[in-house]
Amino acid sequence: MKPKDHQEKQRELEQAFQQNQSNANTIKNNQEKIMSQSDLVEMSGMLFETEVKTSPTIGMGAQPATFQPNQSNQQNMSNQQNQSMQMPIELQQAQQAVHSAQLTLLNETQQLEQALYQLHKAQDKVKQCQFQVQQAQKQVQMAQNTASTYLNNMYH
Repeated sequence: MKPKDHQEKQRELEQAFQQNQSNANTIKNNQEKIMSQSDLVEMSGMLFETEVKTSPTIGMGAQPATFQPNQSNQQNMSNQQNQSMQMPIELQQAQQAVHSAQLTLLNETQQLEQALYQLHKAQDKVKQCQFQVQQAQKQVQMAQNTASTYLNNMYH
Protein backbone atom coordinates (compact mmCIF):
# COMPACT_ATOMS: atom_id res chain seq x y z
CA MET A 1 0.00 0.00 0.00
CA LYS A 2 1.16 3.48 -0.77
CA PRO A 3 1.60 5.93 2.12
CA LYS A 4 -1.21 8.02 0.65
CA ASP A 5 -3.54 5.00 0.79
CA HIS A 6 -2.48 4.38 4.39
CA GLN A 7 -3.26 7.95 5.34
CA GLU A 8 -6.64 7.78 3.65
CA LYS A 9 -7.45 4.46 5.34
CA GLN A 10 -6.35 5.87 8.68
CA ARG A 11 -8.56 8.93 8.19
CA GLU A 12 -11.51 6.69 7.36
CA LEU A 13 -10.91 4.53 10.43
CA GLU A 14 -10.55 7.56 12.68
CA GLN A 15 -13.77 9.05 11.30
CA ALA A 16 -15.57 5.76 11.84
CA PHE A 17 -14.18 5.59 15.38
CA GLN A 18 -15.37 9.14 16.09
CA GLN A 19 -18.80 8.27 14.66
CA ASN A 20 -18.94 5.25 16.96
CA GLN A 21 -18.05 7.44 19.94
CA SER A 22 -20.79 9.87 18.95
CA ASN A 23 -23.26 6.98 18.62
CA ALA A 24 -22.22 5.69 22.04
CA ASN A 25 -22.93 9.11 23.56
CA THR A 26 -26.31 9.24 21.84
CA ILE A 27 -27.19 5.77 23.11
CA LYS A 28 -26.11 6.72 26.62
CA ASN A 29 -28.25 9.88 26.51
CA ASN A 30 -31.23 7.91 25.22
CA GLN A 31 -30.77 5.31 27.93
CA GLU A 32 -30.73 8.06 30.56
CA LYS A 33 -33.96 9.46 29.10
CA ILE A 34 -35.55 6.00 29.19
CA MET A 35 -34.50 5.57 32.82
CA SER A 36 -35.97 8.95 33.79
CA GLN A 37 -39.20 8.07 31.96
CA SER A 38 -39.24 4.74 33.75
CA ASP A 39 -38.92 6.58 37.07
CA LEU A 40 -41.81 8.87 36.10
CA VAL A 41 -43.96 5.87 35.20
CA GLU A 42 -43.14 4.28 38.56
CA MET A 43 -44.04 7.47 40.40
CA SER A 44 -47.30 7.85 38.50
CA GLY A 45 -48.12 4.24 39.35
CA MET A 46 -47.52 5.01 43.03
CA LEU A 47 -49.89 7.97 42.85
CA PHE A 48 -52.72 5.75 41.64
CA GLU A 49 -52.03 3.11 44.29
CA THR A 50 -52.18 5.48 47.30
CA GLU A 51 -55.38 6.46 49.04
CA VAL A 52 -56.51 10.04 48.63
CA LYS A 53 -57.76 11.61 51.86
CA THR A 54 -59.67 14.87 51.98
CA SER A 55 -61.04 16.93 54.82
CA PRO A 56 -64.26 18.77 54.00
CA THR A 57 -64.06 21.06 57.02
CA ILE A 58 -60.75 21.96 58.52
CA GLY A 59 -60.71 22.65 62.25
CA MET A 60 -64.38 21.74 62.79
CA GLY A 61 -63.67 18.38 64.40
CA ALA A 62 -64.81 16.49 61.33
CA GLN A 63 -63.20 13.19 60.49
CA PRO A 64 -61.09 13.14 57.35
CA ALA A 65 -62.94 11.51 54.49
CA THR A 66 -61.28 8.70 52.56
CA PHE A 67 -61.62 8.78 48.81
CA GLN A 68 -63.76 5.88 47.69
CA PRO A 69 -63.78 5.51 43.93
CA ASN A 70 -67.09 4.82 42.24
CA GLN A 71 -67.47 2.23 39.48
CA SER A 72 -66.28 4.51 36.63
CA ASN A 73 -63.29 5.70 38.68
CA GLN A 74 -62.39 2.10 39.44
CA GLN A 75 -62.55 1.31 35.71
CA ASN A 76 -60.33 4.31 34.93
CA MET A 77 -57.83 3.27 37.59
CA SER A 78 -57.85 -0.27 36.25
CA ASN A 79 -57.16 1.02 32.72
CA GLN A 80 -54.38 3.25 34.03
CA GLN A 81 -52.84 0.36 35.95
CA ASN A 82 -52.97 -1.76 32.79
CA GLN A 83 -51.30 1.06 30.88
CA SER A 84 -48.66 1.44 33.59
CA MET A 85 -48.04 -2.32 33.37
CA GLN A 86 -47.71 -2.07 29.60
CA MET A 87 -45.34 0.88 29.81
CA PRO A 88 -42.67 -1.04 31.71
CA ILE A 89 -42.86 -3.78 29.05
CA GLU A 90 -42.31 -1.12 26.39
CA LEU A 91 -39.51 0.33 28.49
CA GLN A 92 -37.97 -3.11 28.89
CA GLN A 93 -38.12 -3.59 25.14
CA ALA A 94 -36.54 -0.17 24.61
CA GLN A 95 -33.86 -0.96 27.18
CA GLN A 96 -33.19 -4.28 25.47
CA ALA A 97 -32.88 -2.46 22.15
CA VAL A 98 -30.47 0.04 23.74
CA HIS A 99 -28.48 -2.80 25.29
CA SER A 100 -28.34 -4.61 21.96
CA ALA A 101 -27.22 -1.39 20.25
CA GLN A 102 -24.54 -0.91 22.91
CA LEU A 103 -23.24 -4.43 22.35
CA THR A 104 -23.18 -3.86 18.60
CA LEU A 105 -21.40 -0.55 19.13
CA LEU A 106 -18.89 -2.16 21.47
CA ASN A 107 -18.23 -4.90 18.92
CA GLU A 108 -17.81 -2.36 16.11
CA THR A 109 -15.53 -0.23 18.28
CA GLN A 110 -13.36 -3.24 19.04
CA GLN A 111 -13.21 -4.10 15.35
CA LEU A 112 -12.24 -0.51 14.51
CA GLU A 113 -9.58 -0.49 17.20
CA GLN A 114 -8.21 -3.75 15.82
CA ALA A 115 -8.22 -2.34 12.27
CA LEU A 116 -6.53 0.83 13.50
CA TYR A 117 -3.89 -1.27 15.26
CA GLN A 118 -3.32 -3.28 12.08
CA LEU A 119 -3.04 -0.05 10.09
CA HIS A 120 -0.43 1.35 12.49
CA LYS A 121 1.44 -1.95 12.29
CA ALA A 122 1.38 -1.77 8.49
CA GLN A 123 2.55 1.85 8.58
CA ASP A 124 5.49 0.84 10.77
CA LYS A 125 6.34 -1.92 8.31
CA VAL A 126 6.16 0.57 5.40
CA LYS A 127 8.50 2.94 7.28
CA GLN A 128 10.89 0.07 7.91
CA CYS A 129 10.83 -0.88 4.21
CA GLN A 130 11.36 2.75 3.21
CA PHE A 131 14.37 2.92 5.52
CA GLN A 132 15.79 -0.28 3.99
CA VAL A 133 15.25 1.12 0.48
CA GLN A 134 17.05 4.33 1.47
CA GLN A 135 19.96 2.29 2.85
CA ALA A 136 20.10 0.23 -0.35
CA GLN A 137 20.01 3.43 -2.44
CA LYS A 138 22.94 4.80 -0.43
CA GLN A 139 24.90 1.60 -1.01
CA VAL A 140 24.13 1.73 -4.74
CA GLN A 141 25.20 5.38 -4.84
CA MET A 142 28.43 4.55 -3.04
CA ALA A 143 29.09 1.66 -5.44
CA GLN A 144 28.41 3.93 -8.41
CA ASN A 145 30.75 6.56 -7.00
CA THR A 146 33.45 3.95 -6.42
CA ALA A 147 33.02 2.56 -9.94
CA SER A 148 33.05 6.06 -11.41
CA THR A 149 36.20 6.93 -9.48
CA TYR A 150 37.83 3.67 -10.56
CA LEU A 151 36.92 4.28 -14.21
CA ASN A 152 38.14 7.87 -14.03
CA ASN A 153 41.46 6.70 -12.59
CA MET A 154 41.83 4.07 -15.32
CA TYR A 155 41.31 6.48 -18.20
CA HIS A 156 43.28 9.44 -16.84
